[in-house]
Amino acid sequence: MHHFDSLASLTEVNAVKSHFRSVLWFLRQRRPAGLDPAQKAARALLLDELEVYAARGIFPLNTQFPGERRPTFIDEAGTRCAVAHLLDMSGEESLALEVRDRMNFAPVSEIAEDLRIGAWLEAAGFTREEIALVQPSYCSDTPSSCVCDASIAANADFSLVSYRSTRAGLVVTEVHRGVPSIEVGLRILEPGDSSEAKPSPSPTSGNEIERVAWVGLPMRNRADEMYTRLVPASELTVENGGIRCSSMGARSLPLSKELAVKALLSPSPDACRAYLTSLDERWDDTSCPSQGGCDMTTLVGSSPASLAVLAAIVGAIAARRRR
Repeated sequence: MHHFDSLASLTEVNAVKSHFRSVLWFLRQRRPAGLDPAQKAARALLLDELEVYAARGIFPLNTQFPGERRPTFIDEAGTRCAVAHLLDMSGEESLALEVRDRMNFAPVSEIAEDLRIGAWLEAAGFTREEIALVQPSYCSDTPSSCVCDASIAANADFSLVSYRSTRAGLVVTEVHRGVPSIEVGLRILEPGDSSEAKPSPSPTSGNEIERVAWVGLPMRNRADEMYTRLVPASELTVENGGIRCSSMGARSLPLSKELAVKALLSPSPDACRAYLTSLDERWDDTSCPSQGGCDMTTLVGSSPASLAVLAAIVGAIAARRRR
């Protein structure tokens, strides 16, 4: 189902993971009404499985359409998109392979029109609109993703700073949350730069460009000079006292640097989104269409199809844990 030319890029992988976090939060908050017990259980297990899939960070590669954001249900190496993976986990591997053979590059919204896919969705407790949300390439993230993509879980090894590009290179200009030795004036190296690298002279002061970013623990080079490194894909650009960013087609709402810093200091990306939504509900808007064991005694009244899907999911999870 996803997707891009090269998901080897850390930035791209992080963007897809952030998308899944947003989708998981949304789907867990807004369960369809009228689900029977087996549907509820199957849905909950598949959402947990989607979380595992996202954390693994291994997504299909689009090798057939270079330069285009095309969905790929199952790539040439056999890597599944999220929906294909959930089908496999539900005992529907043959159906997933049929989709690959017939419509491997179709958007999920189109794939969901297949009657067999529709029956599986109903048995698993999902709507067609919901499953379409899972596909990053055809569904814009919420505006909060622009900010919260740059958020990382609270970690004592990282500091949140503001920095600018100057004649001396990249230097810290403000420390928002620090660890010892992270201080104003500290030199910053971008990922991949050598610790011995000397800053390139700049024809201007560079003070017009400011960014807020996470940096790692301070280190010393052979000349006993202190420096730190940027954490990849964790920065925002500051313009006119506010932040500018975009992610997967979604743009942020107006937000001051002060509030952006508060959001980034949230203990998790989900907490970051919750904070922004508390400021303005539009942070949660999207352009898309609208744990543990299972007590089988609670499944009375469930449809046979839902029970079959649930049994397949539980069996697949149990088999994986035994490996």
